[in-house]
Amino acid sequence: MRGFAYLWVLLLVAMMGLGLAAGLEVFQTSVQRDKEMELLAIGRQFRAAIGRYYETMLLNGRHDYPLSLEDLLQDQRSPGIRRHLRKVFVDPLTGKAEWGLVRGF
Repeated sequence: MRGFAYLWVLLLVAMMGLGLAAGLEVFQTSVQRDKEMELLAIGRQFRAAIGRYYETMLLNGRHDYPLSLEDLLQDQRSPGIRRHLRKVFVDPLTGKAEWGLVRGF
């Protein structure tokens, strides 16, 4: 009888391990989705800030795009300081505040 109980305990431990592995995978997927949602929200803020920067007309009637993200923090093209973005956000996927630049279209 003891041999069967030992087998049942081993089977129970194996099933618990499989259940925990599946639960961990679901948790990791959930964390990844949260980071991606945060990244999309940050992207929307960058897009809105770049749009506001572009729409700010200069004295000569031109519109310019920012040369760097720091230009969005403190727009000194016109009298007074205008801030289009409060801070340069950290990329939630990499944990760094380094953003790439895509040129073209």
